[in-house]
This record gives sequence, structure tokens and C-alpha cells, in this order.
Amino acid sequence: MGWAGDGATRDDTAPGRRGGGWLQEADRSDSSNRRAVSLLVAALFGRGPEFWPSYEEVRHGARLCEILGNHLPAIELVATQIMPSRLRETHEELLALANAVGRRSRGDRGGKSRTDPMNLALDWCYSKLSHRERTVMSRIAVLGTEFDPEAVVAVCVDRNLSDESVLDALNMLEHRALIRRRQSDSEKIYFRQSEAAVAYGIERLRENQDYFPAHRALVAWLWSRAERLTHVCMLSRAENEWFAVRVNYLAIAVEFTWNHTRDDHRHDILAALLASLWLHTDRQHEGRQLIQRALTRDARSPYRSDLLVHGLWFSEVDDNPQRILQTMYEAVQSAREARQDSSMVRALNSLANAYAAVHDYEAAQRYFVESMDLARRLDDEFSLAVCSHMYAMFLVGLGKFQEAADAVSVTTERFEAEANPFQRASYRYVLGAIELASGRIDAAESFMVSSLGIFVANDPSICYPIEGLALVAAARGQARRCVALLAATAQLRDTGRASTRVPEWWSRNLDEARAASLAQLDEADAWDTEERARGLTPQQLIDYAVERGDRSLVPEPTALTYREHEVAVQVAKGLSNRQISAYLHIAESTVSSHIKRIYAKLGIRSRTQLAAWIAAHTKAS
Repeated sequence: MGWAGDGATRDDTAPGRRGGGWLQEADRSDSSNRRAVSLLVAALFGRGPEFWPSYEEVRHGARLCEILGNHLPAIELVATQIMPSRLRETHEELLALANAVGRRSRGDRGGKSRTDPMNLALDWCYSKLSHRERTVMSRIAVLGTEFDPEAVVAVCVDRNLSDESVLDALNMLEHRALIRRRQSDSEKIYFRQSEAAVAYGIERLRENQDYFPAHRALVAWLWSRAERLTHVCMLSRAENEWFAVRVNYLAIAVEFTWNHTRDDHRHDILAALLASLWLHTDRQHEGRQLIQRALTRDARSPYRSDLLVHGLWFSEVDDNPQRILQTMYEAVQSAREARQDSSMVRALNSLANAYAAVHDYEAAQRYFVESMDLARRLDDEFSLAVCSHMYAMFLVGLGKFQEAADAVSVTTERFEAEANPFQRASYRYVLGAIELASGRIDAAESFMVSSLGIFVANDPSICYPIEGLALVAAARGQARRCVALLAATAQLRDTGRASTRVPEWWSRNLDEARAASLAQLDEADAWDTEERARGLTPQQLIDYAVERGDRSLVPEPTALTYREHEVAVQVAKGLSNRQISAYLHIAESTVSSHIKRIYAKLGIRSRTQLAAWIAAHTKAS
């Protein structure tokens, strides 16, 4: 039973109990005391009545562990040190203690005092550890509630602790139930600790003056990987995936360098990397704020160019081409002054796109070529391929199809092996655009479908291959399909769920295809098709887009569960999560989980959009 018996006093048993072990069978007539024990344990963990354990569950620690998760050490402390002595008192005093504990447990969780029951339990557990185990227990707090052994070694190993000794201590912490293995579909091992344990560990780090060394070790470990961005234009797929599963550590490192080491220029690269990982997720807004904040840190940072370029990627609503041009010119100058060649490649490519947006095609071509020449000099085949794909799209817009095909011919097998999903999807889209412009419709469709199969549903660039398939449909005379796809992508762009910065030549092709397709439909059919298309979720749109044929668009109803629909209706009425929790008699955290699942199913991002969806479907019903 983990900690049971370590330093506990067992001869302090309550009247009416048999000796030899903690929480033996109680006197069945003493229902008040049994009730008091249950109240005390429940109050200690701030649980509601539905989680209050029975006396038998308190007696059997394993059952209680199932209910209360990672709190076995605290439960055993209550059982061995609190309960036996308190059972000698009257049940009124015990209830008063339970209520007092409950108030502290449910009070301000941001600043737990040392008299908090959980801190008392952790103090007791901490006192039973060896010096090595205490060091590991406190240092893993910098990793948050979930972590892997590689990260533990990175923040714990020093001149006094080897890799082997750190892993041994980690195993001991797991054996004593202070950390638990997280269930995972992969073979990789992950551990989990409670938020209380994290807060406690941080407090111990500060007491032992180990807070800064532990965080600096985390930053140094992440920088050992991120530093590659100072030598290459873009990270490979494997490198991106390595950071993607450690994005929480990256966020911790970024906040630490911002708050405590403002003169550390590594902050800018780490922030740009974190923002890029958020770019194709539902955390785009946080990424934008992160870049904007980092730009205020130091105007002379050698990595300022990367922040400016990433800021451009996030500023999809910025429709001022001159402002974009000025910002990218500043990025080039910053990279040139810092002599950061990899940053220069990224900045030159972005500057070329900015010039194309203001129709200065000569300047755009000059900077595209300069970025590719620099990538060649750096012997960076991967970055050269990425630059050539952007250049090819520029050439397609100018009607130079053969030159575009020549540009992408530099793509090697290494690119396919190392590219991340977004880069591979973009490459297939470029190939599809070249085939489409050259009149090879079947090949264009194949590349566009392949691109769409790689993009995730919430990627802001997902409209491009779908619009490519709309042009394929128009070329085949599938008017209804073309109109539906273009209406759906326009809805995504209008609602801010997809990129709004579209090349002029691409918009012109789409407008022409839409006009020609609408001319083939009667007014009622066209209106109905567009209305139905606008109601598609991103995933429904993808499913429809990859189909072939020109069937009438009848989206499948979104499968909300009964409870999810209940929550959605209350959200539409304007109720807060707390009000919904009280109305439906469920936990506030459960309401939050339901809303996240609803957003994912419907492909929406706000309560306003959910209210509109409920209104539309109620009217339809």
C-alpha cells in the first residue's frame, strides 16, 4: 500500500476497534463516526457528495485510490495520522474538522498555505524520500502535470545525479504513488502528477534555491534542438514532431525566459517556434499574441527577423499590402545586420510574396531567386525545395507554367521524407495548380485530393486544394459541385477560419469559375446549393470535396449527443458555464468538456457561432 506504515503510529486505535492495521472494521452501531470519517475524506479533496466514499471504501485503500486518483499518499496520511486520533473525539468535533478542511480545500487554490491538508500530506511524503528522490520530485515540477523520462533526465541530471540515478528515483516515485503512468496509444512512456504536487515542487525549488537552475536546464535542453533553426530555413518533419509532443515544455520555457531572463535572445526563437506549432491549430490567436509580445522585448535581437516573418504568417486579416511590404523589408534588414543566413532565406521569401501582392512582379522574382540562391549556398536542399514551391506558385500566376514545373523539379526524395504534413500538402497543391493551369484535369484532381488528405480540418490553408477541386469541377461542367465548394470555402474565409490573404490571380480564376457555373443553374437551385454548403462543418466539407460526381449537396446531420445538445441550447440562451452547471446538475468542468467537443464536431470556435447554429437548426426543424 505505498506509504502505509512508514512512520505511522498504529497503536493509537479508536475504541471499539480490533488492533493490527489501519482502519479495521468499525463498530457498526457507530454510524455517526463512520459518517464523519467519510465527510473528512471527501472534504479533504473538495469532492461533492456524489464522490463521498463509504466506510468500506475508506477501509480498502485500493478502492479509494481508484476514486481519488493520484492522492493515495494523502489518504494514507489521513488514515494513519489524522483519523485514529480524531475517532476518539465526539462526532460533532470531527464534523467541525471536516468542514474546516473542506473550506480550505475549496477556497483559494492559487496560494495554498502550509496548513492545507494536501500540503501536510505532501510534506509527510517528502520527509520519507531520500535526498536524490526529493531532488527529482521537486525538479519535475517545472515540467507541469505531464512529462516523459527524457525531459526528467534533462532537468534533473547534474554533477551530483547521473541519468541512471535519476531514472531510479523516478521509478521509486512511481512505486510510492507520487506519480502515475499515463495511458498512451504509443510505446512512449508518459507520467502524470497532480497540480498540487506541481505547486508543492515549485515551492520546494524556491526554498532550495533550485528554481532558476531547473528552469535553465529545461531551456538549455529545448534550445539544443531549436538552435538548428539558426542554421536551416525550416525544421524537418521529425524535428517538428519532436517539438509538437513537447509543446507544453516549450510554453513553460518561453514564459520563463520572458519573465526572468529578458536579455536572453533564445526567447525569440523559442517563441517563434511555439507560435508556428500553434499556427495550424485552434491556438492561432495565442500564437499571434506571443509574437506581438516578443517583438517588444529587444529591437536589436539577432532573431527579430524571424519574429517579424512569423508575425506576417499570423496576420491573415491584414489587408494593407504596403504595411506588409514595409514589415518584410525590415525583416530582411534585421537578418542582414545580424548575419543570420537562415533567417535571411525566410525573410527574402516573405518579401518576395509581399512584392507580388502589390503587383511588383519584377521585384518579387528578384527576391524569390535571391532566397533560392542563398539556400543553395547554405547547401540546404530542404529549404531550397520549400522556396521553389512558393516561387512556382508565383510563376503559375504569371502564366509561366513550364518555368513553374522547372522550379519544383529541384524537389528531391529527401523533401518527401523530411517535410511536415503542411509542407507536403502544400507541395501537392502546387503540383495540382501547375497541372490545372496546363489543362491536365485528371492529374490536377489527383494532386488536389492528395493535398486535401494531408491537411487537417482546422488548417487555415485548407481552402486552397478545395478551391482547386472546384476549378476541376468547373472544367468538367459540374456546376453544382463547383458552386457548393466555392460557397463553403468563402464561408470559411469570411468567418476567419481560413486564410484571407489570397493571390489576385487565384481569386480571379475562382470568380470566373463561379460565374460560369451559376449561369448553368436556375436561381432556386443555386441559392439552395450555396445555403447548404455554408452549413457544412470543415470535416463535412472535406468529405464532400474528395468525392467525385455532382450529386446534390445534402450534409449529414451533426451527431451531437443528447447531453451535448442540452448544453448547446443553454449556451445559445446566453448562460455561462457555471449557470449551465447549476441548471443541468453537472460539474462545471464537464460543461467545459462538452463545449469543446461540440466546437470540434461543428467546426466552430465561439459561443456566438454555436448560438447561430442552434438558431439555424431550430428553424429548420
